[in-house]
Amino acid sequence: MLDIYALEAGDSAPGSNSPDENKWLGSIGLDEHKRLLLLFKKCESAGIRLSYFEDSVLSLEEVRIMNEVFDKGFDEIEGDPRAVNAYEKFKKILSAALYKNAGMASFCD
Repeated sequence: MLDIYALEAGDSAPGSNSPDENKWLGSIGLDEHKRLLLLFKKCESAGIRLSYFEDSVLSLEEVRIMNEVFDKGFDEIEGDPRAVNAYEKFKKILSAALYKNAGMASFCD
């Protein structure tokens, strides 16, 4: 599972052993990440990497760009119901980070 946490201004990146559970935004499984791989690759083309098997830290600006990439890319996954479910789940995580005006830190367990 890839657990994702809010990283607010002034926060230092938490270690994977001690994330603040109050900042948990959500999580996605490996299958969900794979179903969104096309969109994650587009994010990588924009210089933003959210790998499943590596801890990642994204700034607020990177979260904003990732959100835009996902908004523009929905048409590319909408024919696959499981990809759509994964998309909606991840969009909720992005929206929660943006609502908090926060970046994101992710940890694979």
